[in-house]
Parts: sequence; structure tokens; C-alpha cells
Amino acid sequence: MQAMPLSEAKAVLALSKAKNVPPIWIGVVFQPRREGGKMAKANIEEARKAITDFLKKTLHAKDVKVIKEAKISDGWEAEAEVYEESSFIKSLGLPTRVMDRNIYEVRLDNDLEVQSYEQKEHERH
Repeated sequence: MQAMPLSEAKAVLALSKAKNVPPIWIGVVFQPRREGGKMAKANIEEARKAITDFLKKTLHAKDVKVIKEAKISDGWEAEAEVYEESSFIKSLGLPTRVMDRNIYEVRLDNDLEVQSYEQKEHERH
């Protein structure tokens, strides 16, 4: 029996939910990624993708750019640049294309699950 990666299983579930059809699983086994009998460690590209996907979905942002990323003992730590509608202009009820540049700090665990995120304070010049 072939194991299906969790990401593919999530994609199948999302598609079945979107089409409002229950998924049919025949002989499917879910297993974590393994290399040489050990859990595979996520690489920097996988962490970057997890961060950008999370911020795009959570903040409804069109573009997210990871500007700092580091492996730490229990996962990943990153900063990402996100352009969002100007909250000030929006609060005035004015139509605009003005965007605020916001920086978010994101922490992932070793399984690439988001543990925390927060917007950093704007630096004053």
C-alpha cells in the first residue's frame, strides 16, 4: 500500500469540500515524511512556502515576501513583508490604492505549523 503525503491528502479534502462531494479513501495511509527511518527535517524553501501561504490566507494579502528566515532549535523564525490596504485611509472610508508596508514576525514549529505571528511596530525615522 502506497503512503499519501499529508499535503496531497489536504488537497484532496479541499477539492472534495469545494465540490461538496465526500472524499473516497481506498487503502490510503498517511505517513509523515521520513528519511532513513527518521523524521525528515523541513528545508528553508518549505518553511518559506508555509509562511507565505499562511500570511496570504490569514491577511488576505496578494503578495508576501519573506525577508528574514532562520532555523532555530524548535522550528523556524522569520520576518515577512506584506503590503496591505492603508488602515488609516480605510478608516476614513476613502477609496484608495494606498498600501501600507507591514512587517510580520512568524514562528513555525519543526512540522511547519504556525505557532505565532505578530505585526512588528513601525520604525520611526
